[in-house]
Amino acid sequence: ALLALVVCALALYHAREASMLKKASKLAADAIAGDASAAAVTHWKPRMRLRLVTDSNLYPDHQIPMSHIGWHEGTKNMQPRHYSVHTSGSSVRYAPEVYVDDFALQMKHMVPLSTQTTMPDPFVEIQFHPTGMLSFQVRRLLEDSFRTLDGVGLGERDVDDVKDLVSDVSLKMLGLTYAITFLHVIFDYLAFKNDVGFFRGRQTYEGLSSRSLLTNFVCSCIIFLFLLDNDYTSRVILASQFVSVIIEGWKTAKVSKAKMYWKYYQPWVSTA
Repeated sequence: ALLALVVCALALYHAREASMLKKASKLAADAIAGDASAAAVTHWKPRMRLRLVTDSNLYPDHQIPMSHIGWHEGTKNMQPRHYSVHTSGSSVRYAPEVYVDDFALQMKHMVPLSTQTTMPDPFVEIQFHPTGMLSFQVRRLLEDSFRTLDGVGLGERDVDDVKDLVSDVSLKMLGLTYAITFLHVIFDYLAFKNDVGFFRGRQTYEGLSSRSLLTNFVCSCIIFLFLLDNDYTSRVILASQFVSVIIEGWKTAKVSKAKMYWKYYQPWVSTA
């Protein structure tokens, strides 16, 4: 059963890498015409992680965890995933969890197979990792969450981009990252709330320099554009900086009493 579990999940069917210079209509026409460069080919998984879930807990027959049920017979895309508790009539059978962990495997890791004899033979690296029950449940929850992304219109490459954020990262480091991100959002919210509360409802702005506020607004815009140009910027940081740009612009307009009006079919800004 373990051998069948490995063999069924070693190959996937994907389209070849296409040049960005070609249009989508051209690629579709090449595929219909039978162009070899546009046809889909079989891709080989160079790495396979088998996680053996160690669970020494005792469960009553009527209180079996949901993570242990329903995976003994069920398959997804003809790829067996888990072997655990299986009920057949009055008998209950239990097999140790054998978890095929290909969550971190992305399309860029796949190796296209070729019929050319000059190409090197494909190989697969099989790794065995013992995994605790908590780690298994968290990983399975992540996989189920990523499967739902297919139903919202995200393609396989889009899902791979999201996987880059959480793949090859330990669960402790992932939890620490989420905790720091949560604290960052809370502190940003408190800072924005305090900033807006200070300027809202004030009739006089004595002691405040409109030039310094304008400088802060320009710097915030430059930082936001720099983060926007970086492909690896977190969406949380990008959203926080975008809100900062809006608040800085609002403060600058409020202190300088700037007003926008249209003249000669162009927008103009006047200050008091």
